[in-house]
Amino acid sequence: MNVTAYKLGASYRSGLDRVEAIADKAAGLVERKLREPVGHVEILVADRRKALEVLGKANEQLVGRPRKRQRQSLGSGYTTLHPGGGALIVIDAEACEAAQILDETVVHELVHAVQIGRPGRREALLANLRNDHGIARMSHLDASAATRQIKADEREALRLEYLARKLR
Repeated sequence: MNVTAYKLGASYRSGLDRVEAIADKAAGLVERKLREPVGHVEILVADRRKALEVLGKANEQLVGRPRKRQRQSLGSGYTTLHPGGGALIVIDAEACEAAQILDETVVHELVHAVQIGRPGRREALLANLRNDHGIARMSHLDASAATRQIKADEREALRLEYLARKLR
């Protein structure tokens, strides 16, 4: 697991330090609970504007072209496919100024990293990205199935945020 700053201002250095301090322990907690590996994970910590920038660049590398309409917000964190394999987690240091929120965000996003490693998930997420970028449209049935899977993944990640209490 690699934790780095992405054009992060000095005022958010404490957030980066916290992520570096808890990332490996959080990954261990998630792996033990789910009995699955987090796999290769790259965590980037940035301010809100730069977080959106790095996420857009990563998705552009995955599908080969920029998205026509840009995501306005990613919440406190977002997990996507890493162009080199595994997962890319982008943490918005602005949204995570409180340590509790930051800890929960790291755990939440690491659950998504585990989900990406499950059989068939990488291909499904790539298909969803291609659909979002207007490259290869999904059928209504496939899009509905993708939405249900994303909602189920989100529920699982939310349910496991309690593991963050063990990081303090």
